Amino acid sequence: MSWPPSALARPEFTIAVLDDEAVAADLERMPPQGALKAMRVRIRRVTGIAGLGDAQILYIGRGHANTFTRQLALIAGRPVLVVTSQRGGLDDGSAINFLLVHRHVRFEISLAAARRAGLSISADLLSVAARIKGRAPQ
Repeated sequence: MSWPPSALARPEFTIAVLDDEAVAADLERMPPQGALKAMRVRIRRVTGIAGLGDAQILYIGRGHANTFTRQLALIAGRPVLVVTSQRGGLDDGSAINFLLVHRHVRFEISLAAARRAGLSISADLLSVAARIKGRAPQ
C-alpha cells in the first residue's frame, strides 16, 4: 500500500475502527512488529466519522451496512484506506473487504476505491487477493 506523502507526515500511523470492539481489541493485541511506514501504530476506536481525525486506515464494522455509503461520502477524496468485512463491501465503496472462504480469511480489493482515495496498491498485495475489482491503470 502507498499513501501520498502528506498522509504520512505524522508521528503515528493510525488505524481507526468504527463500532467494532472485537476488531479493535484484536488489533490492539497484535504484538508490535516494528513501525509501520516508519511510524508508531495507534488503534483508535471511533463511533462516527467525525472521530476519524488523521487516520490512514478506517475499518467500518458490520453495524453500518445501512449507512455505509453516507459514511464514505463524508471522507471522499481523503487518503484513507477503507476496510470492511461485510457482504458487498467492495460494491458499497470499500477498498479492501475481508471474506471467509472455506473457513479461511481472504480479502478482495477495489482498485477504483483505492484510486479515489489517492492510494496505490502494490502488485505483491494484489497477487494474494481472492478477487480484484477494477483494472490496474495501463
